[in-house]
Amino acid sequence: EHDTLDGLMSALEMGVERSTDDELTSDQLEGLPLLPTQSGFVIQHHFFPDMPCNVTLIVKVTGAGPLQPALLAQALELMLARHPILTQAIMLKGEQWRLCPATEPVRLEVHETLEGLDLSNRRLDLSNGPLFEAHCDDEELLLLGHHAIVDAWSQKILMEDLVHTYAKLLGHHVDDLPSLRTTWGDVINASQQLSDSDLPW
Repeated sequence: EHDTLDGLMSALEMGVERSTDDELTSDQLEGLPLLPTQSGFVIQHHFFPDMPCNVTLIVKVTGAGPLQPALLAQALELMLARHPILTQAIMLKGEQWRLCPATEPVRLEVHETLEGLDLSNRRLDLSNGPLFEAHCDDEELLLLGHHAIVDAWSQKILMEDLVHTYAKLLGHHVDDLPSLRTTWGDVINASQQLSDSDLPW
């Protein structure tokens, strides 16, 4: 039994295979620490590895003809650069769980139809990633993300950013997206400043 979140996280580190990939870059080794909610998903993944923790959003794009996968993939790349948390996984580095780049990149998966494609129970690999997926057919766009990096509120923002960027690539006259007022690092710093002591578990 453990009384605090840090105590439980430390116990989970015992027996976990640590990443020793020699090709990891210095940026990857300097991964950001986890938010308390992300630590909770690590614990959940440990005890219930087959439980999906996904947020799914589907939007039907109308009025512009069939979706153009090449431009949509380009818009996705720009969105990932704007929101790099979507490219991360959660790995044990040394003695601490950290955000680290996923072992596989996020790609746009093109389907003949999304009808009947149920990804709500798809298990995303927390330790390797990717923890974010994008799927489309001729009319619809589907975004799927692990709850450790995206929630229903942020999923709406991501979809709006992606559709906005796609429209701009199509040549529509739309304003540039405003600069982000807050980064993931800002959120982590604020969380650490507000919590000087370990959280009760």
